[in-house]
Amino acid sequence: MRFEVELLQPDAIVFGTGPSYDIAIKETFPLRTDSLALVPRALWRFRVGNAMCLRMQHPQSRAKVQGRSVASFYEEAFSLIQQQAPMAPHENLTVSDAPAMGSASLSALP
Repeated sequence: MRFEVELLQPDAIVFGTGPSYDIAIKETFPLRTDSLALVPRALWRFRVGNAMCLRMQHPQSRAKVQGRSVASFYEEAFSLIQQQAPMAPHENLTVSDAPAMGSASLSALP
């Protein structure tokens, strides 16, 4: 994964893995900077090179943290990404909660 980040040089990376993968992320990217737990065990922000990275629960997780759904953390993450590198209006990303399927979906709005 480190090679892919070096090659592609993304502006943002979203890890939908939950905190159980934090050790793997830390081992893969030992040179993290600006590390901050925005919401402990739910939303972690850090940088790898120039990329803003955000780790939160998997989109299909039904877990709630501090009374918040997983979809709300994705909304917050996309907002942080958009603040860093604003996109054209037709590229705004949103997450809609899909409770019947127990998942969140990512979509680009026209």
